[in-house]
Amino acid sequence: MAKTYKQILAGINTGSRRPVDTSSYTHIKQVRPEIRLTATVTISTHGPNYYAYPKWSTTGLASWWTLASTETIAGSGGVRDSHGSTNGTISGDPAAGTYEDLDAGLKRRFTVFDGTGDYIDLGDITALDSAAAWSIGMRFRPDAVTAQPLLGRYPSSNTNKQFLVEITSDGKIKLTYATNASGGVATVETGNAVSADVWYNLLITHNTSSSPRTNIYLNGTDETLTAVGTVPTTLRSVSGNVYIGRNEASGAVYTGDMYDVTYWSTAELSSAQATVWNTDARTDRIVAGYSRIPGDLVVNVPNNRTLETVRGRRRRGSRTYQHQITANI
Repeated sequence: MAKTYKQILAGINTGSRRPVDTSSYTHIKQVRPEIRLTATVTISTHGPNYYAYPKWSTTGLASWWTLASTETIAGSGGVRDSHGSTNGTISGDPAAGTYEDLDAGLKRRFTVFDGTGDYIDLGDITALDSAAAWSIGMRFRPDAVTAQPLLGRYPSSNTNKQFLVEITSDGKIKLTYATNASGGVATVETGNAVSADVWYNLLITHNTSSSPRTNIYLNGTDETLTAVGTVPTTLRSVSGNVYIGRNEASGAVYTGDMYDVTYWSTAELSSAQATVWNTDARTDRIVAGYSRIPGDLVVNVPNNRTLETVRGRRRRGSRTYQHQITANI
């Protein structure tokens, strides 16, 4: 029966969870009823993350990049795929953000893209090649209403263009399908526009046997789409990387906040599921029995001092981020 971070420190065993890497739990000494630490405690989080199970559909879910912080992976400056194995590589200097959304009644944790070279390279996702039924989702807040990419596999070479999701200059959500190796495209575009500094829950579904083949849900609403050209039955089979926040062909990058980028490889989500996707937008999924701490957490505590509110550091690459740790374990 595996123990979470909190359970290991507190000596509590409340239930079975996925195993964690405990090899770097060092210098821990339990003194009941309090927890006392000696020297430095280094907690490795290169093992699995722990999240409260989302209410939205995970059937066919292939990848889930929560972007709830700029999570790092051992040996690379990357972003963790919390569901699959398609870990991303960070370019630029995206930062972690937190926002208490009183209107939605939740805390949002997200990644901030500053528009000066910040994006995430997800690599060559081969499951997208010739995909006939798929869905992608994300939650985003643009800094401004300008033409900017959200997600795409759209290099400069027409041979390897596949798709691009972007915000247009007038705030519409536009999905471009590359239809051939000669530059042919088909597009679908929402009727409603987004505004600056407002959160949106976006879900795009495609099914070759549905009519229409493409649906775009914006904040749970099935948008009336304007189509130009014939939407293809499947995505093209190409070679090239998928990017969050980057149009590889133009070099444009996204400016704003984003989290919960998701990819369902075998499922077209229904309108009812899109409604749940819209309502279950929380990122404060750390609950009893779950633990998720990005990177390495280093806590320096004087000998025999009770673990209380101390200063810690979260390390990513060569940079160190200071943050507060309160041990109400």
